[in-house]
Amino acid sequence: MERISRIDIAKGIGISLVVYAHTFSPFIDFTHMFQMPLFFMLSGYLYNQKDNIKETFIKKTKSLLFPYIFFLILTNLIFVLLCEILGKPHHIHPGILIAPYGVALALWTFVAVFIACIMFKVIDRTFDNYIYKVPAVFLCFFIGVGLYHFHIKLPLYIDSAFTIVIFYATGYWLKKYPVIEYIIYGGFVVAVIVYALSGYLPSVDLKSNIYSDPLCLFISCGISMFFIRLAGLLDKSNITKSIFSYIGRMTIVILGLHILVFEFLYLVFPRKDYMAAVAVSILSIALILLINKFVKIDVFLNKVRKIKLEPNLKRIKQRSEE
Repeated sequence: MERISRIDIAKGIGISLVVYAHTFSPFIDFTHMFQMPLFFMLSGYLYNQKDNIKETFIKKTKSLLFPYIFFLILTNLIFVLLCEILGKPHHIHPGILIAPYGVALALWTFVAVFIACIMFKVIDRTFDNYIYKVPAVFLCFFIGVGLYHFHIKLPLYIDSAFTIVIFYATGYWLKKYPVIEYIIYGGFVVAVIVYALSGYLPSVDLKSNIYSDPLCLFISCGISMFFIRLAGLLDKSNITKSIFSYIGRMTIVILGLHILVFEFLYLVFPRKDYMAAVAVSILSIALILLINKFVKIDVFLNKVRKIKLEPNLKRIKQRSEE
């Protein structure tokens, strides 16, 4: 699929916000409302309707689950080595395989997006008419919100995936029907007025499937749309285009490594300092891009994407039948 520069720029903005949010950020309660929804909408924008469920499963396994396993092993091995060198205690619980924490904390995104993609593909393939597709997507969203309110946690971030599906679907539908953007902005204005009058700030943390108020959906999508529009403006400048589009193309590598890089930077910078948080964010992205320039992690992951799994699966099946 041909890369779209403004989508890469939007990803670059998004991953920069995510990295900053994982430092000592005073704006985390606000940025949580849109930083991950922005990524999910961008993923939906790139949705391929032609692929069937099996093809989607195979493609997403290579593009999401393999990086998940790769970064899970890599980051923890390096972290254990760092702890041994510094003489710090460390312990890795087996549960990290299905609920990453510590230096692998951000990897939850890979699993949740994988499940959300499959959910939306099933909906898209099951129903031909939008009269059924749209309610099915909203049903998933309200199931996710309901699971939060009833304090029900599902393994492998399935509860988060239910909530995420609507952002993924919105990204795809925005590409097909741009008029939806005006509906989102209208709902955004209403939501801002309601929250301003009530003095209520909804709680959002999609990793923990915290989405306290469905009306916040318009805030999440509205601000995400703002950054997508901003990406379009930055696309007109060669400097901003080259910087943010490159960062955007390295999103998976940055997402997988930034918390580990924090551990090295925190040997020099204080953990709970607002100015240090900005410096750590910028330096961590710069260091990851520098490391990737020599190690070529992105090239390796792209090669994995191109591996044809289906012929190998057929050969395995044939051998098992012999």
